[in-house]
Amino acid sequence: MFLNFRDHPINFNYEKITFENETLKEVQQIKNSYIQANIFLQGAVTYAAKKLYIENTRTEKNIILNFAQNVSYRYFIVLKGIAYYELLITKQNTEENSVIEHVKKLLKTKFANEQRDYWLGHLSDPEKLFNIISCKNPTGESVAEFRYRLFFVYKMMPFVEKYILKKYSIFTLKSPYDEIRHYIKRHETNWKINKECVKELKRRSSQKKSKFVLYCPGTANELNSKELRRDSDEKSQIYKDKLGKLRFPTYRQVIYPEATNRKSSDIKDFMFNKVNFSQEEIQEMTKRNYRSVLADASILDSAINAQSGATTYDYIEDTQNIEARKFLDLSNDAFMPRLSGISGTMDYSISMACIVGLGVDNNSIDFNYLHVIKLAYIVWMSQAQDHSLHEMLFSALSYGLNYQAGPNVINYILPNNEEFKEKVKKVMEDNEFKLPIEYYNDYCIFIKKYNKDLKYEYALETISSCRATGRMVSLINLKVEVQNIKDPATSNYGTYQPNKVDKSKGTYQIYNLKTRLLEIKNVNNKPKVDKKFTKKLATTIVRPDGNLKFFGTQNVGLLFNILSLNTKQYRYVFSEDVQTNLKWWVGENDINRENYENYFIDINFFRSLLIYKSMIREERDKLNESLFGLCKDALVALFIQIKDPAKKDQEILLLTCFYYYIKKELNISLPILEFKLSNPGDKKTSYLNIISINDIVNAFARILLDDGYLNIPNYVNHSITLILNELKISFSWVEKIKKAIKINKDQKIICEDIFKRKILKLMQDDFISELQAENNLNFYHTRLEEMYKKYNLSNGSQISLNNSITNSSVSSSITEIAGSQVINTNSNGGMSLPPPPPPLLDFYKKRKGNRLLEKFKHVKIIFDTDSEIVS
Repeated sequence: MFLNFRDHPINFNYEKITFENETLKEVQQIKNSYIQANIFLQGAVTYAAKKLYIENTRTEKNIILNFAQNVSYRYFIVLKGIAYYELLITKQNTEENSVIEHVKKLLKTKFANEQRDYWLGHLSDPEKLFNIISCKNPTGESVAEFRYRLFFVYKMMPFVEKYILKKYSIFTLKSPYDEIRHYIKRHETNWKINKECVKELKRRSSQKKSKFVLYCPGTANELNSKELRRDSDEKSQIYKDKLGKLRFPTYRQVIYPEATNRKSSDIKDFMFNKVNFSQEEIQEMTKRNYRSVLADASILDSAINAQSGATTYDYIEDTQNIEARKFLDLSNDAFMPRLSGISGTMDYSISMACIVGLGVDNNSIDFNYLHVIKLAYIVWMSQAQDHSLHEMLFSALSYGLNYQAGPNVINYILPNNEEFKEKVKKVMEDNEFKLPIEYYNDYCIFIKKYNKDLKYEYALETISSCRATGRMVSLINLKVEVQNIKDPATSNYGTYQPNKVDKSKGTYQIYNLKTRLLEIKNVNNKPKVDKKFTKKLATTIVRPDGNLKFFGTQNVGLLFNILSLNTKQYRYVFSEDVQTNLKWWVGENDINRENYENYFIDINFFRSLLIYKSMIREERDKLNESLFGLCKDALVALFIQIKDPAKKDQEILLLTCFYYYIKKELNISLPILEFKLSNPGDKKTSYLNIISINDIVNAFARILLDDGYLNIPNYVNHSITLILNELKISFSWVEKIKKAIKINKDQKIICEDIFKRKILKLMQDDFISELQAENNLNFYHTRLEEMYKKYNLSNGSQISLNNSITNSSVSSSITEIAGSQVINTNSNGGMSLPPPPPPLLDFYKKRKGNRLLEKFKHVKIIFDTDSEIVS
């Protein structure tokens, strides 16, 4: 089962990041933010993991602290076994007291004295170290204990190499490996040294003819020996330069972390925030009494006495080795930070854990727990700035732990763990950053809107990939809707609250549709005003083939990209119209809740379902309803849905009026589309049409040059006035054209041509020609077919109606914390890196009234909305 467990092939696939039009100020800003976010992400990951899994008040949640306790205690027993063996072969007393004394001697001579200056350990007090590692339970020092324990395991590597992995002659009377293993067996009942793991490590070492078994690198770390990095002498200029660039924090910053500026863009400042050094550690670093340190400003404001792996190694940028070059190209193309080479410590440490039975389950690899081990060492090494996050994740590839360099790094640390991801995101936001994927999506959206030739493709791609949601708007409400999107902070639009809620006690309840639990909200603690997004408003998610009916009686709508909206964590997505205006989820009881809550649907399943329905050309969907916070940046198009064909020209002019008003108010030029209403029995490929400049000009001519135009509805008249004002055309000129036609009807064609050519010239920069519209429709149909192909080829999960997983049963398990792991092998033997699987769909229960889930339970889930890249 362990064959090649540390030799998974390395896949050099990655998401190449390009920033076109870098001369644009907006692109420069997004690019710089993306690079800084990728750097800052490591500090956010470290801080989030520390808060969630080391210092959590719920002890069962402290998974990486518990790992440090387990692995260090097991290696304490291993060290006792080594002490026992050394006493045995020297024919000394092997009683328990003698073994303990010999362990303390080893701690003093082999640990403390050799590492007096290494700030993460400070093991100069062997008695204190002994008290920590010999204890199965937490000692109460949290982060400091975490550092002590993992550093002890790190220092055990040479012992493991010498006494467990080293090959001994068959003439050796007492093999240390056997003696140590038997010693552990006599003293421990719930674990033992994993023989299969040891056997595999020896086998792979002999194959590679390595002198040191444990230090025979895995497939990823092996690149370091292929001219990827070199040692830096402490006296060299390279070493001094790298040490200067690291800029370790001051003693004042680590002693008084609350006084440190949390909103610093410098990862070095942030990563040490609340590192939790003990008084003993401060004294060890300064060689001064703790009180004298606090009283001496010169010491407080000096950099801590630290040592980092980043100063030990230096990259060789001009390496000629092909595989090493691939890693450097990968890092550069994806803007991934590098410090000191692919992490060897990550590589060896995972094997160390496996040797004592952690990360393995019944002689098979436990990928879920390997992710926990990986995170523990990410936190441990990040605090010392030994390696970048990229270097550590890449090293873990040797064990089959998926990783793909690019904007979605967060998805490969603890796959499927939404709690961890949300915490990291919150830490980033608190420090005025977004996740790298969000910056890259911002760039993709900006560049496609900036480029006139691409804005239609972007809108059509948004629709075909089921990322679009639409909101119908009337001309009467156009001004207030646009103002609401333009400046949400000053608008009260959408603030309706039911009067039924009793807030007299200072609190009220809201029903969470995702968890199906009531949550208590404090009336006084008003959420901060979000200056970018509106309050949540009703929209309709668009079926990719355009076969749907939008909510509302209005015929013109605004189309948004869902991924750029305030999604409210997708808590308000419904497969049908559920009268969200009643806000039936507010308050403890509501007679409508039982009727409507079953129509709540997971966004990833719903989008996949709409792809499936489009693919099989199912008849028009019932009205769906979703609530999102809207914003200007998410706008991708304007559209009409004509219910009365006789009024098509009027609706096109209304749409044109919307276009010019939004262009003026929001300073954006949007594509204009039409969603055609289908008839029963229709089996068309799509119901989407693009309004060309010819459609607009012809509609304009038919209405304005007709004597009956004054009898059209007032809203159309109002639209015509707005358009003519925008084009700077007077009514008197229009009247002259009409008068000329009346005088000589034979001149009608000529007069209409004069009218059309002038309108065409004035509008040509805003709208596209019939040929361009046709080309864009071809692009849309191609993208639609690609989505169908993606669905058919996907091995996405399916919903389970009978075996539901509840939050309570999952939250306490490692599976929820670490996520599931699937390794696919491609035809060339390399490891294929699938996109992260969708989150657990814990609401899929067979409920009364929820027939949609029952009918389409075979639908494959092909989306992970939280980690999608806007292509």
